[in-house]
Amino acid sequence: MLRKLEKRGLLDLEDFGAMDVVSSEDQVVEKTGEVYPGLIAAGMAVSTAYGLPRMADLRGHAVFRQKSG
Repeated sequence: MLRKLEKRGLLDLEDFGAMDVVSSEDQVVEKTGEVYPGLIAAGMAVSTAYGLPRMADLRGHAVFRQKSG
């Protein structure tokens, strides 16, 4: 949803920062909330909205889940 708003020029997003679980966790909790009128971001969406460091390597996790599920 955030990327769609960005493509329409309604929201300005930054790229993810480098993976850093320790600092990212606190920042994600602190910045969780409304990022656009009526749109609340939580979790990885907060990292996308504010360009915060990632908490995990999502691609590796997705591959693991497909193999084990």
